[in-house]
Order: sequence, then structure tokens, then C-alpha cells
Amino acid sequence: MIAIKDVKLGDIEIKVDSKGVEVTGAYSLMSIADVVLAKQNFNGYGNIKIQLSIETTAAVMKVRELLANDVKTVLGMTEDK
Repeated sequence: MIAIKDVKLGDIEIKVDSKGVEVTGAYSLMSIADVVLAKQNFNGYGNIKIQLSIETTAAVMKVRELLANDVKTVLGMTEDK
């Protein structure tokens, strides 16, 4: 018997612009024996479409904010506390 145990995310791409957050990527369906049963992309042309939840959108925006702060720190644009 083949059973799906999990969904494993592969590469993802996050785009944020004035229209909002767009995420595209790939996932694999994993069997109970940790074997990849199928791979498919999402949110691309001809792929399944996934609507981001409010929580996921907020988390993506927070990651962007934290990453921008890291870049500012590396560039010496922040004050040491």
C-alpha cells in the first residue's frame, strides 16, 4: 500500500510589490517510507494555486523586515545597542 505521509517544500520564490505577496515554488509528496511519490510546482502558470493566509503573509513581511535590518547592520547603517 502506498500512503502519503508528508508534503516537503522545495525551492520557493517570494516576490513582494505594490500588489502584495506572491509565492511560487515546488513541493513533493512523501511516502511513509520517505520516498518522493510526486513533485509539482505551485502558483506558476498551469500549476495548482495556493492562496496565502493572513498569517503567512504577515510572516513573509516580517522576514523581509528582519532581512532588511540585517543588511543595514552589515552596511553599518544601524546603531549598536
